[in-house]
Amino acid sequence: MSRPTLHAMRARRDAAGFSILEVLAVLAIVGMLAAIVTPSLGVGLASITFERQTDALHRSVSSLRVSATLERRSIEFDPGVADAESGVADAGLERVQDLRAKGWEISGGPVLFLPSGVCLGGEIFVVDPSGRSRTIVLEPPDCLPPRYARAD
Repeated sequence: MSRPTLHAMRARRDAAGFSILEVLAVLAIVGMLAAIVTPSLGVGLASITFERQTDALHRSVSSLRVSATLERRSIEFDPGVADAESGVADAGLERVQDLRAKGWEISGGPVLFLPSGVCLGGEIFVVDPSGRSRTIVLEPPDCLPPRYARAD
């Protein structure tokens, strides 16, 4: 049997894997990248949550149009006085109460829905706990689709 040559032994040793120094260098780079990316992911998730909550609020308020038509009565939604004593038990009121319980500020003028289903329009001002704000503009006659005006 012949002995392996020095060249064959070096080739086999080099093909065996990575050194501990190479592995540590890669882990350090991955750690630095994770530290850079993680904060921006948090901001992105907060932004998505804000978008979803304001969209859900708009849909809840717009659904009052259907309620006014089915009940054949006018419904006035006033986010400034939307509380348990206002006498309006609907999805819009529940959404406002849920958001206020989470620290959101919701205000604006009353939005009137006529028995015919016509919405007379209005604006709802929304500020989340982090200070992100939006004005939901409800345009007559149907208050759809949503159009947002950024509040600074």
